[in-house]
Amino acid sequence: MCESFQQERRQRSGSGVCRDHKEELKLFCLDDQQLVCLVCRDSRKHTNHRFCPVDEAVADHKEILRASLEDLQEELRNDLNCEQNLCETAKDIKCHAQRIETQIKDEFEELHQFLHDEEASRITLLREEEEKRSQRMKKKIEETSKQISSLTITIRDIEEQMKAEDVSFLQNFKATLKRAQYIPDPDLSPSVMITFIDHLTNLKLNVLQKMQDNVGKRVLSSDLDASNLACGAVLAQDIDGL
Repeated sequence: MCESFQQERRQRSGSGVCRDHKEELKLFCLDDQQLVCLVCRDSRKHTNHRFCPVDEAVADHKEILRASLEDLQEELRNDLNCEQNLCETAKDIKCHAQRIETQIKDEFEELHQFLHDEEASRITLLREEEEKRSQRMKKKIEETSKQISSLTITIRDIEEQMKAEDVSFLQNFKATLKRAQYIPDPDLSPSVMITFIDHLTNLKLNVLQKMQDNVGKRVLSSDLDASNLACGAVLAQDIDGL
């Protein structure tokens, strides 16, 4: 019964037996950072090495991992806040686009039919910019959601590893610590807001200038037509005189 209990404990704790000497792993080599048995301790391989009990090694390694876990948890909280801000910014984009559209329409109400075409052109540009920025924000939200999901899974796995048996914990420690070394995305909150300056600065002046250029072309065209008609009339009179 005692042997059966020990086998069951080894199964729960992972491979708790030394592969070289078939002895129970009771010590942790501080120099080689690995579990060893009493025979390993006295072997040439570990000459002059430092050792400590497994429970002490577990406590030390958990302390190291706990610091990384706290960083991950803090990063998760930051990402959750960032996701909320990104969602609010996405809503603000549409709100700003609507406000800009209203002001553009108010400006164009003071103008004539020529300005109606200019208004439609500028609103089209605004819609295209809104779509581009909204798509960019949607992508950022998706990336943040994936990052949050990944962090959540990593934190859950680390927390489960923290609860594992001593031997299993130490055997998986390096892999667990590597997963805990998280590098956050430095660009989770870009500036993507549509600005009034891009669409409303000197709007009337620019549109009126464009209208004036348009009118100037029509006036020039009319002058040329009138000049051609006058020249034609003079030429006709000269021919009649002949």
